Amino acid sequence: MRLNTRFADAIHTLSLIYVRSDQNINSTQIAGSVNTNPVVIRRLIADLKKANLVATSQGKAKIELVKTPNKITLLEIYEAVDNGHLLNVDTNTNLNCIIGGNIQSVLSDYYKELESNVKQQLAKKTLADMIDKILTNARTKEKNKNEQ
Repeated sequence: MRLNTRFADAIHTLSLIYVRSDQNINSTQIAGSVNTNPVVIRRLIADLKKANLVATSQGKAKIELVKTPNKITLLEIYEAVDNGHLLNVDTNTNLNCIIGGNIQSVLSDYYKELESNVKQQLAKKTLADMIDKILTNARTKEKNKNEQ
């Protein structure tokens, strides 16, 4: 099973755009930080642009946040880049089996409840919360490195 990292990559991308806003960062530079292909980042940025979270300029390597990080919720980011479900039920089960014939509806109900709870939590956190934690973590690492 392939792991979907679009949400994490979107938070990474938006954080980098904000922190390096004075540097006119482009998709190649972002891709270097995310450790992926620039095409993947361009697709991600297109989705973020469609959700009105970033703005780009034709012919320029400038990507900007449309709103301040404290006005961008993690739920907005998630919904911009991942239109699927957090958890998916295997629909290819043996319906003649006692488990295979019943697990889909049971898990569907449970997953809907979990997704609702997760989305409520994502709505409470902002990009600014993530950036603050990232920068605090980086400063702590640097301090610990210098103390050694």
